[in-house]
Amino acid sequence: MSLATATEYALMLAADPQPPAEEVRAGPGPTPAGAVRHGLTANEATAGLARLSPRERELVTLIAQGRTDAQIAAQLYITVRTVSSHLDRVRDKTGCRRRADLTRPALSAGLVQLTYAGSSTPAAERAGRPRLSIMAMDSFAGKLAVVTGAGSGMGRELTRQAAVQGCSVAACDLNPDTMAETVALAQAGAPPGVRVTGHACDVADEAQVLRFRDELLAEHASGHVDLVFSNAGVGGGDSFVNSRREEWERVFAIDWWGVYYCARAFLPLLIASGDGVLVNTSSVNGFWASLGPGVPQTAYSAAKFAVRGFTEALIEDLRSNAPHVRVALVLPGHVGTDIVTNSLMARGLPAPEHMSDAEAEAMVPAGARDGLRQAGVLPEAATAEDLRRFLARVNADFRDKAPVSAAQAATIILDGVRAGAWRILIGEDAKMIDERVRAKPGAAYDYAELFAGLTWSGGDQTG
Repeated sequence: MSLATATEYALMLAADPQPPAEEVRAGPGPTPAGAVRHGLTANEATAGLARLSPRERELVTLIAQGRTDAQIAAQLYITVRTVSSHLDRVRDKTGCRRRADLTRPALSAGLVQLTYAGSSTPAAERAGRPRLSIMAMDSFAGKLAVVTGAGSGMGRELTRQAAVQGCSVAACDLNPDTMAETVALAQAGAPPGVRVTGHACDVADEAQVLRFRDELLAEHASGHVDLVFSNAGVGGGDSFVNSRREEWERVFAIDWWGVYYCARAFLPLLIASGDGVLVNTSSVNGFWASLGPGVPQTAYSAAKFAVRGFTEALIEDLRSNAPHVRVALVLPGHVGTDIVTNSLMARGLPAPEHMSDAEAEAMVPAGARDGLRQAGVLPEAATAEDLRRFLARVNADFRDKAPVSAAQAATIILDGVRAGAWRILIGEDAKMIDERVRAKPGAAYDYAELFAGLTWSGGDQTG
Protein backbone atom coordinates (compact mmCIF):
# COMPACT_ATOMS: atom_id res chain seq x y z
CA MET A 1 0.00 0.00 0.00
CA SER A 2 1.41 3.42 -0.88
CA LEU A 3 1.53 6.23 1.65
CA ALA A 4 -1.27 8.02 -0.20
CA THR A 5 -3.37 4.85 -0.20
CA ALA A 6 -2.84 4.44 3.55
CA THR A 7 -4.12 7.97 4.07
CA GLU A 8 -7.16 7.44 1.85
CA TYR A 9 -7.90 4.22 3.73
CA ALA A 10 -7.81 6.01 7.07
CA LEU A 11 -10.30 8.56 5.76
CA MET A 12 -12.54 5.76 4.53
CA LEU A 13 -12.46 4.22 8.01
CA ALA A 14 -13.42 7.53 9.58
CA ALA A 15 -16.40 7.77 7.24
CA ASP A 16 -17.50 4.15 7.84
CA PRO A 17 -16.07 3.02 11.18
CA GLN A 18 -17.84 -0.35 11.45
CA PRO A 19 -17.80 -2.59 8.34
CA PRO A 20 -19.66 -5.93 8.24
CA ALA A 21 -18.00 -8.28 10.70
CA GLU A 22 -18.16 -11.29 8.39
CA GLU A 23 -17.17 -9.64 5.11
CA VAL A 24 -14.99 -12.57 4.03
CA ARG A 25 -14.51 -15.96 5.62
CA ALA A 26 -11.76 -18.46 5.07
CA GLY A 27 -14.31 -21.07 3.99
CA PRO A 28 -18.00 -21.95 4.10
CA GLY A 29 -19.70 -22.15 7.49
CA PRO A 30 -17.98 -21.27 10.76
CA THR A 31 -14.34 -20.28 10.49
CA PRO A 32 -12.18 -23.31 11.41
CA ALA A 33 -9.90 -22.95 14.42
CA GLY A 34 -6.64 -21.35 13.42
CA ALA A 35 -7.98 -20.12 10.08
CA VAL A 36 -7.24 -16.55 9.08
CA ARG A 37 -9.95 -14.18 7.94
CA HIS A 38 -10.33 -10.47 7.43
CA GLY A 39 -13.33 -8.20 7.80
CA LEU A 40 -12.96 -8.38 11.60
CA THR A 41 -14.69 -5.91 13.86
CA ALA A 42 -12.50 -3.13 15.24
CA ASN A 43 -12.74 -4.66 18.73
CA GLU A 44 -11.65 -8.11 17.53
CA ALA A 45 -8.65 -6.85 15.61
CA THR A 46 -7.61 -4.38 18.30
CA ALA A 47 -7.74 -7.15 20.89
CA GLY A 48 -5.42 -9.15 18.66
CA LEU A 49 -2.84 -6.38 18.84
CA ALA A 50 -2.58 -6.88 22.59
CA ARG A 51 -1.01 -10.29 21.93
CA LEU A 52 1.78 -8.84 19.79
CA SER A 53 5.38 -8.43 20.87
CA PRO A 54 6.90 -4.92 20.81
CA ARG A 55 8.65 -5.70 17.51
CA GLU A 56 5.39 -6.99 15.97
CA ARG A 57 3.55 -3.85 17.10
CA GLU A 58 6.28 -1.78 15.48
CA LEU A 59 5.74 -3.78 12.29
CA VAL A 60 1.99 -3.08 12.39
CA THR A 61 2.70 0.63 12.83
CA LEU A 62 4.86 0.68 9.71
CA ILE A 63 2.35 -1.36 7.70
CA ALA A 64 -0.45 1.01 8.72
CA GLN A 65 1.73 3.85 7.45
CA GLY A 66 1.86 2.20 4.04
CA ARG A 67 5.45 0.97 4.12
CA THR A 68 6.56 -1.77 1.76
CA ASP A 69 8.43 -4.81 3.08
CA ALA A 70 11.70 -3.35 1.74
CA GLN A 71 11.08 -0.04 3.50
CA ILE A 72 10.21 -1.83 6.75
CA ALA A 73 13.39 -3.91 6.50
CA ALA A 74 15.46 -0.74 6.08
CA GLN A 75 13.68 1.02 8.95
CA LEU A 76 14.12 -1.89 11.38
CA TYR A 77 17.58 -2.97 10.15
CA ILE A 78 16.35 -6.49 9.35
CA THR A 79 15.99 -8.56 6.19
CA VAL A 80 12.87 -8.73 4.02
CA ARG A 81 12.62 -12.43 4.91
CA THR A 82 12.47 -11.53 8.61
CA VAL A 83 9.75 -8.97 7.87
CA SER A 84 7.73 -11.70 6.15
CA SER A 85 8.19 -14.03 9.12
CA HIS A 86 7.04 -11.34 11.57
CA LEU A 87 4.05 -10.57 9.35
CA ASP A 88 2.97 -14.21 9.37
CA ARG A 89 2.93 -14.16 13.18
CA VAL A 90 0.98 -10.88 13.17
CA ARG A 91 -1.64 -12.46 10.89
CA ASP A 92 -1.93 -15.47 13.18
CA LYS A 93 -2.36 -13.35 16.32
CA THR A 94 -4.70 -10.69 14.93
CA GLY A 95 -6.70 -12.65 12.35
CA CYS A 96 -6.11 -9.83 9.85
CA ARG A 97 -5.46 -11.41 6.50
CA ARG A 98 -4.83 -8.30 4.46
CA ARG A 99 -2.28 -5.60 5.25
CA ALA A 100 -4.99 -2.98 4.80
CA ASP A 101 -7.04 -4.51 7.61
CA LEU A 102 -4.31 -3.65 10.11
CA THR A 103 -4.92 0.09 9.70
CA ARG A 104 -8.16 0.16 11.73
CA PRO A 105 -6.78 -1.63 14.82
CA ALA A 106 -3.55 0.37 14.57
CA LEU A 107 -5.64 3.54 14.77
CA SER A 108 -7.74 2.17 17.62
CA ALA A 109 -4.66 1.12 19.59
CA GLY A 110 -2.95 4.46 19.01
CA LEU A 111 -0.05 2.93 17.06
CA VAL A 112 -0.76 5.40 14.26
CA GLN A 113 -2.01 8.84 15.13
CA LEU A 114 -4.26 11.10 13.09
CA THR A 115 -2.83 14.58 12.71
CA TYR A 116 -3.81 17.60 10.70
CA ALA A 117 -1.23 18.62 8.16
CA GLY A 118 -0.98 21.26 5.48
CA SER A 119 0.07 18.80 2.79
CA SER A 120 -2.47 16.04 2.31
CA THR A 121 -4.05 13.81 -0.28
CA PRO A 122 -6.81 15.18 -2.52
CA ALA A 123 -9.44 13.18 -0.62
CA ALA A 124 -8.25 14.57 2.71
CA GLU A 125 -8.35 18.10 1.36
CA ARG A 126 -11.87 17.60 0.05
CA ALA A 127 -13.07 16.02 3.28
CA GLY A 128 -11.23 18.42 5.57
CA ARG A 129 -10.32 15.46 7.76
CA PRO A 130 -7.08 14.44 9.44
CA ARG A 131 -4.68 12.06 7.76
CA LEU A 132 -2.22 9.43 8.92
CA SER A 133 1.00 10.91 10.19
CA ILE A 134 3.90 9.30 8.32
CA MET A 135 7.32 8.50 9.79
CA ALA A 136 8.90 8.01 6.36
CA MET A 137 11.04 10.92 5.17
CA ASP A 138 9.59 11.03 1.68
CA SER A 139 10.57 14.68 1.32
CA PHE A 140 13.05 17.06 2.89
CA ALA A 141 10.68 19.99 2.43
CA GLY A 142 10.02 21.86 5.65
CA LYS A 143 12.84 20.07 7.49
CA LEU A 144 15.87 21.57 9.22
CA ALA A 145 19.24 19.95 8.52
CA VAL A 146 22.69 20.39 10.04
CA VAL A 147 25.71 19.87 7.76
CA THR A 148 29.32 19.94 8.95
CA GLY A 149 32.29 20.43 6.65
CA ALA A 150 30.04 22.40 4.32
CA GLY A 151 32.61 24.82 2.93
CA SER A 152 33.35 22.61 -0.07
CA GLY A 153 32.96 19.14 -1.53
CA MET A 154 30.22 16.82 -0.33
CA GLY A 155 29.24 19.14 2.50
CA ARG A 156 28.64 22.02 0.12
CA GLU A 157 26.60 19.80 -2.19
CA LEU A 158 24.56 18.33 0.65
CA THR A 159 23.73 21.88 1.74
CA ARG A 160 22.89 23.06 -1.76
CA GLN A 161 20.82 20.03 -2.78
CA ALA A 162 18.90 19.87 0.50
CA ALA A 163 18.04 23.57 0.19
CA VAL A 164 16.87 23.11 -3.40
CA GLN A 165 14.51 20.40 -2.09
CA GLY A 166 12.94 22.77 0.41
CA CYS A 167 15.05 21.96 3.47
CA SER A 168 16.43 24.75 5.63
CA VAL A 169 20.08 24.15 6.51
CA ALA A 170 22.48 25.24 9.23
CA ALA A 171 25.94 24.55 7.84
CA CYS A 172 29.38 24.93 9.38
CA ASP A 173 32.99 24.79 8.30
CA LEU A 174 36.45 25.58 9.59
CA ASN A 175 36.89 28.14 6.77
CA PRO A 176 34.42 31.05 7.08
CA ASP A 177 35.15 32.31 3.55
CA THR A 178 34.25 29.06 1.77
CA MET A 179 31.32 28.65 4.16
CA ALA A 180 29.95 32.02 3.01
CA GLU A 181 30.27 30.88 -0.62
CA THR A 182 28.25 27.75 0.15
CA VAL A 183 25.51 29.75 1.82
CA ALA A 184 25.25 32.08 -1.18
CA LEU A 185 25.06 29.17 -3.63
CA ALA A 186 22.49 27.25 -1.59
CA GLN A 187 20.28 30.23 -0.81
CA ALA A 188 20.24 31.29 -4.47
CA GLY A 189 18.73 27.96 -5.54
CA ALA A 190 16.36 27.51 -2.60
CA PRO A 191 12.60 28.01 -2.86
CA PRO A 192 10.88 30.75 -0.84
CA GLY A 193 10.73 30.10 2.90
CA VAL A 194 13.95 28.07 3.00
CA ARG A 195 16.74 29.54 5.10
CA VAL A 196 20.44 28.62 4.88
CA THR A 197 22.81 29.83 7.58
CA GLY A 198 26.59 29.50 7.72
CA HIS A 199 28.67 29.15 10.87
CA ALA A 200 32.39 28.97 11.64
CA CYS A 201 33.12 25.84 13.66
CA ASP A 202 36.00 23.49 14.37
CA VAL A 203 34.16 20.24 15.09
CA ALA A 204 37.19 18.92 17.00
CA ASP A 205 36.42 21.50 19.70
CA GLU A 206 33.31 20.56 21.69
CA ALA A 207 32.79 24.12 22.92
CA GLN A 208 32.60 25.33 19.32
CA VAL A 209 30.13 22.56 18.41
CA LEU A 210 27.88 23.58 21.31
CA ARG A 211 28.13 27.22 20.27
CA PHE A 212 27.19 26.23 16.71
CA ARG A 213 24.19 24.33 18.05
CA ASP A 214 22.98 27.29 20.08
CA GLU A 215 23.50 29.72 17.19
CA LEU A 216 21.52 27.65 14.71
CA LEU A 217 18.61 27.11 17.09
CA ALA A 218 18.38 30.84 17.64
CA GLU A 219 18.75 31.79 13.97
CA HIS A 220 16.24 29.20 12.79
CA ALA A 221 13.91 29.78 15.77
CA SER A 222 13.67 26.02 16.31
CA GLY A 223 13.70 23.64 19.23
CA HIS A 224 14.74 20.63 17.16
CA VAL A 225 16.59 19.51 14.04
CA ASP A 226 15.46 16.81 11.62
CA LEU A 227 18.72 15.72 9.98
CA VAL A 228 22.38 15.88 10.99
CA PHE A 229 25.06 15.19 8.38
CA SER A 230 28.39 14.74 10.21
CA ASN A 231 30.47 15.14 7.09
CA ALA A 232 33.56 17.12 8.16
CA GLY A 233 36.83 15.31 7.64
CA VAL A 234 40.50 15.80 6.78
CA GLY A 235 43.42 13.59 5.80
CA GLY A 236 46.97 13.41 7.13
CA GLY A 237 48.73 11.81 10.08
CA ASP A 238 49.64 9.02 7.71
CA SER A 239 52.29 7.20 9.76
CA PHE A 240 51.98 6.41 13.44
CA VAL A 241 55.75 5.77 13.34
CA ASN A 242 56.95 8.86 11.51
CA SER A 243 54.22 11.52 11.51
CA ARG A 244 54.33 14.25 14.14
CA ARG A 245 52.10 13.38 17.08
CA GLU A 246 50.36 16.78 16.91
CA GLU A 247 49.47 16.25 13.26
CA TRP A 248 48.26 12.68 13.86
CA GLU A 249 46.06 13.66 16.79
CA ARG A 250 44.65 16.69 14.94
CA VAL A 251 43.43 14.48 12.09
CA PHE A 252 41.99 11.92 14.51
CA ALA A 253 40.25 14.67 16.50
CA ILE A 254 38.47 16.15 13.48
CA ASP A 255 37.53 12.82 11.91
CA TRP A 256 36.39 11.00 15.07
CA TRP A 257 35.80 13.45 17.93
CA GLY A 258 34.00 15.78 15.52
CA VAL A 259 31.43 13.05 14.82
CA TYR A 260 31.17 12.18 18.50
CA TYR A 261 30.71 15.79 19.66
CA CYS A 262 28.05 16.40 17.01
CA ALA A 263 26.17 13.28 18.05
CA ARG A 264 26.29 14.41 21.70
CA ALA A 265 25.14 17.93 20.82
CA PHE A 266 22.43 17.12 18.30
CA LEU A 267 20.94 13.75 19.27
CA PRO A 268 18.55 15.32 21.83
CA LEU A 269 17.36 17.69 19.09
CA LEU A 270 16.85 14.78 16.67
CA ILE A 271 14.80 12.98 19.34
CA ALA A 272 12.76 16.16 19.79
CA SER A 273 11.93 16.18 16.07
CA GLY A 274 10.03 12.89 16.38
CA ASP A 275 11.52 11.64 13.10
CA GLY A 276 15.24 12.42 13.09
CA VAL A 277 18.10 10.98 11.06
CA LEU A 278 21.77 11.07 12.05
CA VAL A 279 24.05 10.58 9.04
CA ASN A 280 27.72 9.89 9.81
CA THR A 281 30.36 9.87 7.08
CA SER A 282 32.98 7.17 7.47
CA SER A 283 34.94 5.95 4.45
CA VAL A 284 36.20 2.95 2.56
CA ASN A 285 39.06 3.39 5.01
CA GLY A 286 36.54 2.65 7.73
CA PHE A 287 36.61 -1.02 6.76
CA TRP A 288 39.95 -1.20 4.91
CA ALA A 289 42.77 0.72 6.60
CA SER A 290 45.10 1.34 3.69
CA LEU A 291 45.66 3.36 0.53
CA GLY A 292 47.75 0.59 -0.99
CA PRO A 293 51.40 -0.53 -0.96
CA GLY A 294 53.79 1.84 0.77
CA VAL A 295 51.09 4.35 1.78
CA PRO A 296 50.25 4.14 5.50
CA GLN A 297 46.94 5.71 6.52
CA THR A 298 46.78 5.36 10.28
CA ALA A 299 45.10 8.45 11.78
CA TYR A 300 42.43 8.76 9.10
CA SER A 301 41.68 5.03 9.06
CA ALA A 302 41.58 4.72 12.85
CA ALA A 303 39.09 7.60 13.03
CA LYS A 304 36.93 6.26 10.21
CA PHE A 305 36.87 2.77 11.79
CA ALA A 306 35.69 4.46 15.00
CA VAL A 307 32.94 6.30 13.12
CA ARG A 308 31.73 3.08 11.52
CA GLY A 309 31.74 1.15 14.79
CA PHE A 310 29.98 3.94 16.65
CA THR A 311 27.34 4.34 13.97
CA GLU A 312 26.58 0.64 13.73
CA ALA A 313 26.42 0.40 17.54
CA LEU A 314 23.84 3.21 17.54
CA ILE A 315 21.47 1.07 15.45
CA GLU A 316 20.42 -1.06 18.41
CA ASP A 317 20.80 1.77 20.92
CA LEU A 318 18.39 4.01 18.99
CA ARG A 319 16.04 1.15 18.22
CA SER A 320 15.81 0.39 21.95
CA ASN A 321 15.91 3.89 23.43
CA ALA A 322 14.98 6.40 20.72
CA PRO A 323 12.98 4.46 18.10
CA HIS A 324 11.89 7.58 16.22
CA VAL A 325 15.52 8.39 15.34
CA ARG A 326 17.52 6.35 12.89
CA VAL A 327 21.14 6.41 11.84
CA ALA A 328 22.84 6.06 8.46
CA LEU A 329 26.46 5.25 7.70
CA VAL A 330 28.09 6.74 4.59
CA LEU A 331 31.08 4.86 3.12
CA PRO A 332 32.53 6.78 0.16
CA GLY A 333 35.26 5.66 -2.16
CA HIS A 334 37.20 8.22 -4.21
CA VAL A 335 34.97 11.30 -4.39
CA GLY A 336 36.12 14.52 -6.02
CA THR A 337 36.60 16.99 -3.15
CA ASP A 338 39.14 19.56 -1.93
CA ILE A 339 40.19 17.37 0.98
CA VAL A 340 43.88 17.80 0.11
CA THR A 341 43.75 21.58 0.50
CA ASN A 342 41.33 21.34 3.43
CA SER A 343 43.66 18.93 5.20
CA LEU A 344 46.54 21.36 4.80
CA MET A 345 44.43 24.17 6.22
CA ALA A 346 43.43 22.05 9.22
CA ARG A 347 47.14 21.65 9.97
CA GLY A 348 47.68 25.41 9.74
CA LEU A 349 49.24 25.33 6.27
CA PRO A 350 48.22 27.43 3.25
CA ALA A 351 47.03 26.12 -0.11
CA PRO A 352 49.92 24.68 -2.18
CA GLU A 353 50.27 27.73 -4.42
CA HIS A 354 50.78 29.95 -1.36
CA MET A 355 53.31 27.77 0.46
CA SER A 356 56.75 29.03 1.32
CA ASP A 357 59.75 27.19 -0.07
CA ALA A 358 60.32 25.48 3.27
CA GLU A 359 56.67 24.40 3.57
CA ALA A 360 56.63 22.93 0.06
CA GLU A 361 59.89 21.06 0.65
CA ALA A 362 58.58 19.69 3.96
CA MET A 363 55.40 18.44 2.23
CA VAL A 364 57.45 16.48 -0.33
CA PRO A 365 60.40 14.97 1.54
CA ALA A 366 63.64 14.20 -0.28
CA GLY A 367 62.91 10.45 -0.37
CA ALA A 368 59.53 11.02 -2.01
CA ARG A 369 61.08 13.42 -4.52
CA ASP A 370 63.47 10.70 -5.69
CA GLY A 371 60.55 8.42 -6.54
CA LEU A 372 58.65 11.23 -8.26
CA ARG A 373 61.71 12.11 -10.35
CA GLN A 374 62.12 8.47 -11.41
CA ALA A 375 58.44 8.41 -12.41
CA GLY A 376 58.90 11.56 -14.48
CA VAL A 377 56.53 13.57 -12.31
CA LEU A 378 59.22 16.00 -11.10
CA PRO A 379 62.20 17.35 -13.03
CA GLU A 380 65.69 16.22 -11.99
CA ALA A 381 66.54 19.51 -10.29
CA ALA A 382 63.10 20.20 -8.82
CA THR A 383 62.75 23.63 -7.26
CA ALA A 384 60.34 24.72 -4.55
CA GLU A 385 58.16 26.19 -7.29
CA ASP A 386 58.07 22.79 -8.99
CA LEU A 387 56.93 21.26 -5.68
CA ARG A 388 54.18 23.88 -5.28
CA ARG A 389 52.90 23.17 -8.78
CA PHE A 390 53.02 19.42 -8.12
CA LEU A 391 50.99 19.72 -4.91
CA ALA A 392 48.44 21.99 -6.59
CA ARG A 393 48.09 19.47 -9.42
CA VAL A 394 47.58 16.61 -6.95
CA ASN A 395 44.71 18.50 -5.31
CA ALA A 396 43.13 19.44 -8.65
CA ASP A 397 43.43 15.92 -10.04
CA PHE A 398 41.97 14.37 -6.88
CA ARG A 399 38.98 16.68 -7.19
CA ASP A 400 38.48 16.86 -10.93
CA LYS A 401 39.45 13.36 -12.08
CA ALA A 402 37.55 11.40 -9.44
CA PRO A 403 35.11 8.71 -10.65
CA VAL A 404 32.35 10.28 -8.51
CA SER A 405 31.82 14.02 -8.17
CA ALA A 406 30.85 15.68 -4.91
CA ALA A 407 27.45 16.50 -6.42
CA GLN A 408 26.85 12.88 -7.38
CA ALA A 409 27.92 11.69 -3.92
CA ALA A 410 25.53 14.10 -2.21
CA THR A 411 22.66 12.89 -4.39
CA ILE A 412 23.43 9.28 -3.46
CA ILE A 413 23.47 10.18 0.24
CA LEU A 414 20.19 12.11 0.15
CA ASP A 415 18.50 9.37 -1.89
CA GLY A 416 19.73 6.76 0.59
CA VAL A 417 18.47 8.74 3.59
CA ARG A 418 15.09 9.24 1.94
CA ALA A 419 14.85 5.51 1.16
CA GLY A 420 15.65 4.54 4.76
CA ALA A 421 19.03 2.90 4.02
CA TRP A 422 21.41 2.56 6.95
CA ARG A 423 24.55 1.70 4.91
CA ILE A 424 25.34 3.91 1.93
CA LEU A 425 28.31 2.94 -0.24
CA ILE A 426 29.44 5.56 -2.76
CA GLY A 427 31.29 4.59 -5.92
CA GLU A 428 32.11 1.38 -7.71
CA ASP A 429 35.53 1.36 -6.04
CA ALA A 430 33.87 1.36 -2.60
CA LYS A 431 31.56 -1.46 -3.60
CA MET A 432 34.40 -3.49 -5.08
CA ILE A 433 36.69 -3.10 -2.04
CA ASP A 434 33.80 -3.87 0.30
CA GLU A 435 32.99 -7.07 -1.57
CA ARG A 436 36.62 -8.22 -1.71
CA VAL A 437 37.42 -7.51 1.93
CA ARG A 438 34.26 -9.34 2.98
CA ALA A 439 35.08 -12.29 0.71
CA LYS A 440 38.75 -12.49 1.77
CA PRO A 441 39.20 -10.83 5.17
CA GLY A 442 42.44 -12.68 5.76
CA ALA A 443 43.87 -11.21 2.57
CA ALA A 444 42.72 -7.65 3.24
CA TYR A 445 46.31 -6.37 3.33
CA ASP A 446 47.83 -8.88 0.92
CA TYR A 447 47.25 -6.56 -2.01
CA ALA A 448 48.30 -9.00 -4.72
CA GLU A 449 45.72 -11.55 -3.55
CA LEU A 450 43.00 -9.07 -2.59
CA PHE A 451 43.08 -7.27 -5.92
CA ALA A 452 44.10 -10.15 -8.16
CA GLY A 453 42.99 -9.37 -11.71
CA LEU A 454 42.46 -5.66 -11.05
CA THR A 455 44.49 -2.56 -11.83
CA TRP A 456 45.21 -0.73 -8.58
CA SER A 457 43.82 2.82 -8.41
CA GLY A 458 44.18 3.74 -4.71
CA GLY A 459 41.80 4.15 -1.84
CA ASP A 460 39.77 7.04 -0.56
CA GLN A 461 39.71 10.22 1.31
CA THR A 462 36.63 12.35 1.32
CA GLY A 463 35.40 15.51 2.90
